[in-house]
Amino acid sequence: MTESTENAVALLDTLADQSDPRLLAVRSLLNSKSFSKSPRLSRFLAYVTHRAILNRLDEINEQQVGIYVFDKSPTYNPAEDNVVRGAARQLRQKLALYYQEEAPLDQVRVSLPRGSYVPHFDLQPASPEAPEELVLLPSSPPLLPATPRPRRLWLIAPAALALLALAWFLRPAPSLYDQFWAEFLAPSHKTFLVPCDMGIVMVQNATKKNFPLSQYGIIGYQPDVSGLPETDTFITNNFAFRKYTSIADVRLATRLMKLAPAQQADLEIRFGRDIRVEDLKTANAFLVGGPQGNPWIELFNKDAAFHVETNDHQYVQTVINHQPQPGEQPRYVVRHNRENVYTVYSIVSFQPNLGGAGNVITITGTSMTGLDAASQFLFEAKNLSPFLAEIRQGNRFAPFEVLLASRNVSNNAIEVEIVAKRIRHASVK
Repeated sequence: MTESTENAVALLDTLADQSDPRLLAVRSLLNSKSFSKSPRLSRFLAYVTHRAILNRLDEINEQQVGIYVFDKSPTYNPAEDNVVRGAARQLRQKLALYYQEEAPLDQVRVSLPRGSYVPHFDLQPASPEAPEELVLLPSSPPLLPATPRPRRLWLIAPAALALLALAWFLRPAPSLYDQFWAEFLAPSHKTFLVPCDMGIVMVQNATKKNFPLSQYGIIGYQPDVSGLPETDTFITNNFAFRKYTSIADVRLATRLMKLAPAQQADLEIRFGRDIRVEDLKTANAFLVGGPQGNPWIELFNKDAAFHVETNDHQYVQTVINHQPQPGEQPRYVVRHNRENVYTVYSIVSFQPNLGGAGNVITITGTSMTGLDAASQFLFEAKNLSPFLAEIRQGNRFAPFEVLLASRNVSNNAIEVEIVAKRIRHASVK
């Protein structure tokens, strides 16, 4: 076994369930004559199998295979380098040759369908056993004609049941990422997505007045624009009474609606001025924008570990960390610069709704780029899944707060990371 093949096997050794039939089938392949002299294809097969068993299908693509299997730079362009596509063709041929020459009777067969790098694990029916011959002893009396027993049926039925059981076992287990969103977007609960009210933000910036939830939550509420010049009808007519949100909120809503559980969920986008307290007692909610642009977040900020303070005159935002833990800072300051390259922050929380029967996710960002960073954290399995493993407790996910940092490069969030977190395990029953 070559060093590269040993590395491929070592990757599979990291999987928790070493008895998984998919894993056993691939191990047989890697130990075969066909693959023992093909270390590159062995690494390819091991990588896509590893990610498939972990249900991290978003990491099985040409870019990721090029990086992790063929040691390409993260910035390499697959359109200019067809090494992965060429290797995929060789792997398909090698698999077909293996099952034709070395293992024609294998019941679990691995294939790599054209147009995809995600491996398939197909069950082959077992060959029915030949019926036993009937031997008559010389001393036996003459036999009367009898209705033949359905021996083949009794032979095939156990094999069919075994195949069904194996198919059930081979079904991909839902990942923590899928479980989290399936729970949050459960069809049994109404789910509201409440984007940032940019009209209210603009009016507050113009009037230098804060609009508390006690006013905002009143049916038919219109912001107080007193103090503005009577001639300044633009703010009054265009921001005070109309419903605006940001492009970052639109992108977040799009990503939420693309989730598989969202297709079956009772999901509704509702503007903040149309939400009522009763909604937040009975339904799940996704509140975006921070207290200034979404005053409903006030209801879930009472015990918050982090919050954002904004100085609109100097265009500086500060994240306050109320009880810094070792390695954390008490304050994280965002100073915008002309180069448009700096660090932005966002706060994501997950906690029970006001009635305790549902959940609420809140997002506060120091900018629209901060909201994009939070969106990347929540809607990309490679970012959220490791954190979900920390907060999983029994059949539930623990309430949490995370402070995210990312680089703002030309208004794009790059390199999202968790800089501080709070997990409330005691709240999980």
